[in-house]
Amino acid sequence: MWDPFQQAEEVFGRDGLIRASNECVASLLVPEKSKDFLTSVGLPKENILLCDFKLTQENFLRIKEYAQKKGITVENLPYKVIGNDGYMQICLSEKNKKGEVLAYDLKGELPTRYINCNIETFIGFLALYAKACDQYGSLSDQEMLEGAQEFEKQLQLLDPTAFKSDQTWWSIITQQMKSGML
Repeated sequence: MWDPFQQAEEVFGRDGLIRASNECVASLLVPEKSKDFLTSVGLPKENILLCDFKLTQENFLRIKEYAQKKGITVENLPYKVIGNDGYMQICLSEKNKKGEVLAYDLKGELPTRYINCNIETFIGFLALYAKACDQYGSLSDQEMLEGAQEFEKQLQLLDPTAFKSDQTWWSIITQQMKSGML
């Protein structure tokens, strides 16, 4: 059985992950397993798919507070910022205390994109992506396409919600992989 806790540590290494303090996650309205992941495993230090995570108190601000610090006004949504993907803010949703991971555009130019059912699955997926990229370097175009298709199937089995539409974050990433853009 796939274990995102183990996958993240295997690919990024203990020193390649930044962990949150218990105080930092205490107020998050997400499942305990997600809080445990953030404190015991953590988030990658290196950028994967341009994702930049910084575990500071500021990164657990509500999206409205975070936007205000940047001089932007957004509606008050139950999202806590944990990083960004180079354009959109990566957030944990506190709606219904599920801890789903979403990408939110502060400028309102792009729709909010669903990423994964929880933070541990998201970081596990990033680890799988990093591992796949290491293998793609020596492949032909056809082999890379087949690899991208197999990668997408693997992710769909692990978190079908990540592909609930063709506009989810991972749907777009795998489309780009199949077209040779990533």
